[in-house]
Formats: sequence, structure tokens, C-alpha cells
Amino acid sequence: MGSISAVIPVELKVWIRLPDGQLVSAANSGADGSVATWGGAVTYPLDLFPVGPETAPGIYELGCRLLNPLTGEKLDEHTFVFEVKH
Repeated sequence: MGSISAVIPVELKVWIRLPDGQLVSAANSGADGSVATWGGAVTYPLDLFPVGPETAPGIYELGCRLLNPLTGEKLDEHTFVFEVKH
């Protein structure tokens, strides 16, 4: 039998950088220990924003950072760049 990884509480921060450079917070949760990861996976439902004809075209960046909710130590961080075209 394999070992089961411990559940680790995390603070989740998600942001979007708009084409004009403005940063918008998309999520900030778990500072109270309510979000956790186990085995390296976090499941957190998140609707960022609808993309439609009124969405400004350009390059966007989606960022996500996981922190230790007690110490603020960065546990992981990833960004994803995408383009909206019309």
C-alpha cells in the first residue's frame, strides 16, 4: 500500500493582469485554514470572468500563489499567459 500525503492548509491567491497592466484580485482565500492541499493537488472552483465581445482584446496573465497561512512562506507559484482576440 502507498503512503497517504498529509493534508496541508494553504492560503490561495489568484490574480489577473489585464492588457493595460492593471492587476485584479480574482481570489484570496484560506488565510483561516479553510483551503487545503494533499498530494500536491488543490481543488478550488473559480469563475474568473466571462470572455465575450465586450472583453478588451490583448495579452492577459493569470497568476496563482500558494502560501503557508501561518508564516506566509511561498509554497508554490505559477502564471499562465493567454491572449483574447476578436
